[in-house]
Amino acid sequence: GPRPGCPPRGPQPAASGRTQQPALVMEWKGDETRLGQLCQLFQLASSPDNSVQQQVMQMLQQFSQLPDFNMYLATVFAKLTSQDEVVRQRAGLLLKTN
Repeated sequence: GPRPGCPPRGPQPAASGRTQQPALVMEWKGDETRLGQLCQLFQLASSPDNSVQQQVMQMLQQFSQLPDFNMYLATVFAKLTSQDEVVRQRAGLLLKTN
């Protein structure tokens, strides 16, 4: 049976004040500058130059540390329809593999 002194493992009551609704996703704006930089990186990723490619990878590595990195990717992919197809495809790909 359950050992004495162990709390039952049931659904934990939600901590108060943490009522984050998924609807916030639609409100998410992000940093315009960062969005621009991301798009630039995806553009540069098609460069035939190896050193450029490496720089892009390093920058993306830094970007991926952001807590809302996936939101940036999703925004580029879904909302920035003025961007090149290739830019949006790369964002979508990253989103899938992330």
